[in-house]
Amino acid sequence: KTERRCVVKLRTVRISCGVILFMALLGAYSCGKKGTEGMTPEATGPGEAGGFEFAIEPKFDDCLPFNEGMAAVFIDGRWGYVDKTGAMIVPSTYSDAAPFYDGMAAVELDNEWGFIDKTGAVVISPRYIYPYREGPAYRFSEGLAAVYTDGMWGYINKSGALVIGARYDSAGNFVDGLAHAIRDGSDVFIDKTGNVVIEPKCTWALDFSEGLAAINVNNKIGFIDKAGAPKKLYEI
Repeated sequence: KTERRCVVKLRTVRISCGVILFMALLGAYSCGKKGTEGMTPEATGPGEAGGFEFAIEPKFDDCLPFNEGMAAVFIDGRWGYVDKTGAMIVPSTYSDAAPFYDGMAAVELDNEWGFIDKTGAVVISPRYIYPYREGPAYRFSEGLAAVYTDGMWGYINKSGALVIGARYDSAGNFVDGLAHAIRDGSDVFIDKTGNVVIEPKCTWALDFSEGLAAINVNNKIGFIDKAGAPKKLYEI
């Protein structure tokens, strides 16, 4: 009897669940039908029908993420910049563009890169060749930008003066006063005068972040602080 009672109870639950599911589907269909019949053509646009409204209407062919309140957008075959209202602050003039960092953005014209400010004024006229096909373009960090000139990397300030000579095989961004660079095949960290502060003797190294920089030593990855003191190494 107990077993039969359980079976009857299970069947009852199944029937109840089926009725509930049928009623839910019927209700959803009725609401959907009523909603679409009552809609005007304007209410079926992608913004309202999708449950959201565009902050900036979709009209660009490509774009980069916003940074420092501005975004590079591609329209009419060229790159320009908009603010968060969608206003075109910098007209679509450039063949390539990078995000704003430190108040400046790298832009390309006729295969040469320069820098503009947030008003669109050209601060450093296009004169630098970017040697890589892909990857992050030029950018300022802590008032300096690594640039490729005369076959090597150096650093310019915001007036365009070369303040650290072009003597590096590669050069990274300054973080907390230090930048990772490669000189004569060796990883080093330099200060804003170009002096080598840390020479970690490693296979490779990355920029500092939150006071630490990752390095690879004998296929083990660890971190060093700004004094060059090593932390624990992790085997890879």
